[in-house]
Amino acid sequence: MERESGHPFLMFLEPPSLDQRIVQQSALFSLLSNPVDDLETWLGQYDGAARRVHLPAELKWEVRDRLDQANVTERTLFPDLGGLGQWLRRYYRRRGDEMPEQEEDRTPEDERNRHR
Repeated sequence: MERESGHPFLMFLEPPSLDQRIVQQSALFSLLSNPVDDLETWLGQYDGAARRVHLPAELKWEVRDRLDQANVTERTLFPDLGGLGQWLRRYYRRRGDEMPEQEEDRTPEDERNRHR
């Protein structure tokens, strides 16, 4: 395709709703005109094409609360027992009781693969 247009491009495609996670996460697939390129490198070549947002640690609970209000939780993004378990663990934990960082960053997918 790049040869036809003469310019490299990035395209996002909406996949068919074959899996509940695709639906819940509003998933998109990315396609680059050059299959050797990776998305991060491609975006780095186009200043302003993407933006990274760093949230200060002290805003973590406020952001989580707002995401909960919008129904964006582990339970809804990962609609399986792993997602529900992770959401329940966070929901019933007191704010001062932080989980170890490596455990907190683990996704339900990581949990499922760990038990295989």
